[in-house]
Order: sequence, then C-alpha cells, then structure tokens
Amino acid sequence: DDVVFGRIVGGSALPYPGGKAVLIEFPTSLFPARIAHSFADLKRRGIRPVLAHPERYEPVWRTIDVLEPLLDCGTVLLLDVAALAGKYGKRPQKAAEELLDAGFYYAACSDAHKPGDVADVARGIERLHTLEGADEARFMLSEGPKTILEGRVEA
Repeated sequence: DDVVFGRIVGGSALPYPGGKAVLIEFPTSLFPARIAHSFADLKRRGIRPVLAHPERYEPVWRTIDVLEPLLDCGTVLLLDVAALAGKYGKRPQKAAEELLDAGFYYAACSDAHKPGDVADVARGIERLHTLEGADEARFMLSEGPKTILEGRVEA
C-alpha cells in the first residue's frame, strides 16, 4: 500500500542488507492496484523488488502471465521450495512448477517458521534438483540470493 511504499522509498522500511533490494509480500487473494508502476518506481530508485512466493498468489493460479508486468519492470521472483513438495496444496505446487518451467524464478528459499517445516523444505529442494538440475538448483539456492543482496541482478 502507499504507507509501505512511502516507508521503502523514504528509507524507514527494512530492505535486504545493503539496501539494494526489498522483499515484498502481498495478501494471497489479489495484487495491489498499480503495483507494476510502484515496482518500476522502486527500480528507478535503485531498489530491486523481490516478490515472495508468487506461487501462493491466487491470480497466479489462473495464469502465470499476470506476473509479466512485474518481471518487465525488474522484479525478481523468489520460490518457496516447500511449494514444490505440496506444502501449500496442489494449486500452489502446480503454479510453482509452471513458473519454474517458464524460467520466471530468479532465486529459491524457504518460508520455514518452525522445525516441523524442515521436512517439506528438504523435499522441495530435492524436487527443485529433479526439475531443474544441479547447476540451476545451486544457482537458485545460492548464487541467485547472493546476487540479489549484492545488487547485481541483471533481470
């Protein structure tokens, strides 16, 4: 919303270390109005928008094409690997697989909040390796996040 956006551009929000990227998360049912415009403005200000777990957003379940305007303005997408293990249900799992197949993700992580999440994360990492191969999985789990933090993303 406008309050959060104002805090990000005003420097009072908490970006990733180094201040060159910020993790954004939406309610799962819809994307905020004019979000591509706001993300493009962040990019112009030298702040890379990083969209958390797009596979869990209902508009993406209908078509992954809803993410193209965000990708076009420099947003990078962050996969929650547990989605590949089915932790959030079939629709997010299917969306995650479609986004992987389309090459929309830049990096992968976990949204683990408790020890019980570790098994789903491990299964998701294994599935990522199966679907993408060792080199791409390594990039998404290690190099992708590192380049985001260092502000070296060329997306």
